[in-house]
Amino acid sequence: MVKKVTKTKYSYLEPFLTTREELHLLEISRRLKENHATIRKYLNEFENQGILKKSQKGRLTLYSLNLDSELLFEILVLAEKDRLLRLMETNFVLQELVFELHKITSKTLLIFGSASEGFKNFNDIDILTLDKNLDLKKLKNKFSFDFHVNYVPSLKSMSGTMRNEILKKHLIVNNSEEVVKWLI
Repeated sequence: MVKKVTKTKYSYLEPFLTTREELHLLEISRRLKENHATIRKYLNEFENQGILKKSQKGRLTLYSLNLDSELLFEILVLAEKDRLLRLMETNFVLQELVFELHKITSKTLLIFGSASEGFKNFNDIDILTLDKNLDLKKLKNKFSFDFHVNYVPSLKSMSGTMRNEILKKHLIVNNSEEVVKWLI
């Protein structure tokens, strides 16, 4: 069982895990459901570290990932893991599924599509994996929902369109480092 996970500063990067676009403070605040002042404090800290870039368009202040930052890769891996832990903390079905997936494979695996946003409005679970022998029959019986397993020999073999779709809606279960490198 996952114990209560304290929110870390990396959780303030969560809106940037699903886009490479510039985001306005209001949009970040809406996504995180927190006030502007708290968020601005963390965004300024990330800007000072070189993780985020800040730009002005008229009166709007926009933030984006600094893809040239040497720290970005490590920070995004932490932010991805932080996001998964916090979601598991509040969703026991996801928690059990992740535990079961870890038992079945140690190869790269991620959940993408609607199920990655929470287990409320989904019809099935889309899985992307580098494990060509992944067998989820037992999990299908245990959880009573369908899995669509997409095997790829390597992440690099995927189209840019598929990568962009996965970027928008994903949860990394195994090998965060490999997936984050691919998504950057």
